[in-house]
Amino acid sequence: ASLAAARWVANHMAPSAELFLVHVVSMPRPPIYLHEQMGPTIDQRSTLTPRLYAALSAFGDLLDFDRVRVGIRTGVAWSSLARVASDVKADLICVGRGNKRKGSSRFGATTPQRLLAVAGVPVLVIPQGVATKPSRVLAALSGRPGGERVLPVAERLASAWGASIEGIHVIEADVRRVLAAPPRLGAPQDIALTSPDSARRIGIDSLDEGKLRELASDWIASTFSTASPSVPCEGQVRVGDAGQELLTTVRDKPGT
Repeated sequence: ASLAAARWVANHMAPSAELFLVHVVSMPRPPIYLHEQMGPTIDQRSTLTPRLYAALSAFGDLLDFDRVRVGIRTGVAWSSLARVASDVKADLICVGRGNKRKGSSRFGATTPQRLLAVAGVPVLVIPQGVATKPSRVLAALSGRPGGERVLPVAERLASAWGASIEGIHVIEADVRRVLAAPPRLGAPQDIALTSPDSARRIGIDSLDEGKLRELASDWIASTFSTASPSVPCEGQVRVGDAGQELLTTVRDKPGT
């Protein structure tokens, strides 16, 4: 999966960038009572490094990529990759995802999830089996801080791939609960919000789902107005859990 991801990145994601292929020889930090037992294991793994380097270099040659560098590191995969990315001033970390996942995603134990938590640059996860460039870029649109950076990146990718952009905004359950909540009277700050204009502005008059979708659709259209007219854009509003709705959209539309 990792080698396939590197090939996809070289061909479709960054055909003119410098590519740094990194393999981390797993070396977890042992507890103190095992320190005396680790010597032979370290010696054994160190003998693998020249062969790993040669194999990774040969793979780099197969990419037909003029600017490929190879590195072998020893340690914990996610922390070592984040450190290398910082050392070489990488713009993007790309990792492949195989069919058999190591670690529990429920507790954030997978390498990509841990990389996302510590890396200072974006992390791209490439599922096994991806071979062609996308025909559609899904942009998750949110009004939260940082959300404004999504569309410009999606636009650059779509332009490079000749793809379209599909923007999706998910109205989550907590937003609907806030809008449907009755006004709380009694505290001075609450009384100050109970004028008709303020009530309509904050949703105290309980916006129905249709009106909520209409407001969200208008916001998406306003957001797309800043995009280049040369990139086809369309938007949709869904209701539910954001992560699940994004995955469902991707599954329903191959090529995304």
